Order: sequence, then structure tokens, then C-alpha cells
Amino acid sequence: MLNLGITEMRFEMLEKAEQTLIMAEQIAQSDRKVFSQQASISQLAQVKAYAGDTEDCLMLLNGISLEDKRKNAYVAIETAMAEATVILRENRTAGGAALRDIRETYERLKNKDIFFVLGQIYRHDEPGKMNLFVEKEGQYFMEHAGDIYVQGLARLAVESERMRMRPKLYSTWEHAARDLFALEGIENWQPGEGDALYLLEVLENIPALATNVLQVLEYSAHTVSWYLNVEWARLETETKSTLLQFLVGRMDRPNIAHSVKQLLEKLQIDPQILETTNVIQQTAVSPHLSEHEVGEILLKYGTATEATANALKEFSVREPAPLFIRMFGKFEILKGDVPIVFPDEVTQPMLSLLKFLIKNKNQAVTMDLIGATIWKDVSEKQAKSNVYTAISLLRTALEPYLLSGKDSHFILSADRGYKYVCRTNDLVDTEKFSDLCDSAATLRGERGVQALTRAVELYRGPYLEENMYDTWTESERDRLAQQYMQALEQIVAWHRKMNSWGEVDFYAAKGFELDPANEEFCGGLIESAAARREMITVKKIFLEHQNAMQEFYRDSPSKSIQDLYLSCLERFSL
Repeated sequence: MLNLGITEMRFEMLEKAEQTLIMAEQIAQSDRKVFSQQASISQLAQVKAYAGDTEDCLMLLNGISLEDKRKNAYVAIETAMAEATVILRENRTAGGAALRDIRETYERLKNKDIFFVLGQIYRHDEPGKMNLFVEKEGQYFMEHAGDIYVQGLARLAVESERMRMRPKLYSTWEHAARDLFALEGIENWQPGEGDALYLLEVLENIPALATNVLQVLEYSAHTVSWYLNVEWARLETETKSTLLQFLVGRMDRPNIAHSVKQLLEKLQIDPQILETTNVIQQTAVSPHLSEHEVGEILLKYGTATEATANALKEFSVREPAPLFIRMFGKFEILKGDVPIVFPDEVTQPMLSLLKFLIKNKNQAVTMDLIGATIWKDVSEKQAKSNVYTAISLLRTALEPYLLSGKDSHFILSADRGYKYVCRTNDLVDTEKFSDLCDSAATLRGERGVQALTRAVELYRGPYLEENMYDTWTESERDRLAQQYMQALEQIVAWHRKMNSWGEVDFYAAKGFELDPANEEFCGGLIESAAARREMITVKKIFLEHQNAMQEFYRDSPSKSIQDLYLSCLERFSL
């Protein structure tokens, strides 16, 4: 919160900075963080000073004691900066006490920001003294500073002796910037965030130095993105294009690709800038953005220029991401990792049509069969009208950026009807489930059990449970349910043999819930409970199994289950 307030102040967003810093001070006070509280107050004092609220600034500064300043270098620096800003903003001669406090803080801490504001104060009061001060202290910074930026500005202070009222910047932008970029090794500099913001202001004021600035901003692309986001409205078109092009050239980095996407979403980019930067075309082919993210951008800018319109057209026919179709339990389609959301206009019968086409994937389904299966209670004419409407809406839901239905990758017109195309990289859970169960039959031991376990994980509930009463789903639902129960039986049998009671308990419970009359599940649960010495659970499982046998088969538990139950009771009695 404190850093946010400082950043807002840096960009002269004074009202926001004031609100943020007040909040930061309150948070620090409630958390009893004395340092953070004092830091927030000192920064807030600077905001007041910049805004010209001298009285409020001085009142805040009076709340910070001399002892606090001596203990905390950060607080000392920021309060000195606030005091100096008040003097400069009011364009008055510095009082002895105020100037002495600022000078003492500087002498103790040798801070570059205080160095700059002291130079400005001396320029106003005693120009000759400023010359001596700048020359002497500038040499100190050149010899001792570890940051090339500080060295550069100190060198400028010695040579130009001309400063602006605003700290850190000089009256002659071009002189300052060119001198900085004349330093040896400047191309290898990796500036911090504050220095990157300074360089962006250099670029904004001297476009001729854009190449030099961007060279050293290679590792500060996130700062460039932030700067564009905040300052876009006031920047010149040339600066906007230059910085956006800089980001576009680095969209191979995931974080930069997402930053560009966010800029395109939030801002309204001029057609001229879209043309010069190719940002839309690069966004359309970015591997780091989802189909949905790219599609939304293209829809927003699709008609802005001829190039963006072509990008949208190419994107609309691009091969979609792989689909994962869930037919077990609640019907769902995932594109990549993102669920497809069907709009309210897509009714349940329309979804049933999609499920029916998927059930018969890669096969043509005639209009007559669709009408007789999905819309059997309406006239033939109405059924066909419903099908046409449904196909249009379903195509749009599956491929929102499709410009023409004939370009659909999934629902194609075929043989007086339609067919759903399932590509090799698409996956239907029921098909994968059956493949795993079939492969387990050819494997032995643990490998077979592993295949069955993966199959069971796919089973989220009955096949198309939302179409439970549709006759076209019944046979497939029964087949898959039987296959699921058989897979559970084999998994439980294997783990019983291995004495893996945790796995036995987990998988047997799944099966027992569906069929409490099943001996394999009952026996597994009894043995698992006995291993944990839970006699009450053993009795409960046996009783449920006994009741199920009586209800469904008018019979009693088998001799093997009864013997197992009695042996467990005997073991508990010992």
C-alpha cells in the first residue's frame, strides 16, 4: 500500500496518493508497525507539499520527532524531502533551522535526492554557493555511488549546474539525457523501476533517443506496460507507437503477452497505431494467450483496419484448441482447460441435439432422425426449424469467433443432416473410459489395475444424467455402468489381495453405495474395517448387505460373507 502511494505521487496523481497513504498509515497503526506508520506519514507530508498544502504538510512533519529521524534513515530522508519541497514550492528563502535540518540529514546519509533539492535551494538563495556545493558533492557521488544512474546525474550536476524545481530532473532534457547515454557501459545497465520511469520520461521528451532508452529497458518491459496503462491519454502518438512496438517485440514472454492483452482490453488503440505496431496480428498468434482471450481482442478491433479484419478472418478459421467432452454425470465441454459456457438461448433440447450428435460422432445423422429423437412432439416443419436454429447457436457456442457456419470445425452439414466431427486430439471421457477398461484386460497384475483406476477416475456419474429419461441414452448408460462396476470389483479384489486397506476402503465404498448387495464390495469393506478394529463399522456393513440381499434377491448373504463376518467378530472377542 505504501509503495502504491509512492508510485501515485511519482506520477503526480496527488489525490489518489493521499488516499492511498492515509490507508497505509491506518493499516500500519492497526498492525502496530511503527516504521511503516512513520514512513506513510512522511510520504503523505510530501504529497501535501507537492499539492501546496504547506500547513497540513508541516503539521504532519511536527508529528515526527528528531529521535524518530535519527533511528530511521528512510523517515529522515522523506521528511527532509518534504521540508525542501515546501521551500521550493513557495519560492521563498530557506529559514536557518529548516535548511540546517535538511543539510544535517544530507551530511549524515549522503542521499542523492536531498543532494538535488539542496542544489535547487542554493540556486534560489545563493547561486555561488550552489556551484561549489554541486561541484564538491557531485564528485562524491561519481566516486562512491554504485548505481550508474546516480553517477550520470551527478556528472550532469557538475557540468551543467542547471536544475529544475522537480527533484531528479534537469532543465535541459537533451543535455542531461545525452550525457547519461554517453557513459561507458550504459548499454549493459539494468535500471530499477524508478530509473526506468525516468528513462521513459526521457524518451517521451526526446524521441531521438528512443533507441538508446529502449536498449537499456530490455529487462523493464513490465514498467513500460504500467507506464502506458497509466499515461496513455496524454502521450503523443509517436511515443505510444514506440513503446507499444517495444512490448510487441517481446510477446514471446508470457507476462508481456498478457500485459499487451490487458492494454488492448482497457484502452482504445488508434487505428494508426494498430497499423504501425502490428499488435493485433501478434496477439492473434501468441501461444501464451487462450483462444477466448485472443478472440475477445479481435472482436473489439476486427473492423478497425483492413489488417485487423484479416486477422479476425484468419483467426475464425484457425484450428480450435483440443476439446475434452464429459458425458459422465453433468454434460460439459472443456476447450483447452476452459469450460464452454452455453448461452441462455441454447435450450435443453438444443443441448440434447449436441449430445446426440456427439454420441454418433463422425457419422451423418439425418434431419428425420434428429426430429424423431429430439423434437418428436412437434410437426416435421417445426422440428426442422428448431434444428436449423439449434445448429447455428451450437456452432457459435463452440466457436464464438466463427464468421460463417460453413467454416465450423465441429458441426458439419452432411447427407441431409449433420455430423459432429471429433478430431484426433479431442477426447470424449466415455470413449477413453472404455479404452482403458479394454486395455486392462490385456494387461496383468498391477499395470491392469492402474489402467482400471484411471478409468474409474473418469466416471463422474451416470452417462448423460440430465437425459436420464431419454430412451436413446439408456443402453449406453447401462453398458457403461456395468463396465464401471466391473472395474471397481477388479480394483478392490487386487487391493484386498495386497492388504492395501486404504485403497480397498476407498474403491469398495464407491461400489457399495451403488450396489450394497455386491459381495466383493461388502467383503472389502468388512475386512478394511476389521483391519482398523472398527467393530461397529463391520456390523453396520454386514447389516446393510443383509438387508439389500433380502430386498433385491429375497436371499441371505453368501456363506463366504457370513464366515468372514463371524471370523471378524471372533477376532474382536479375543
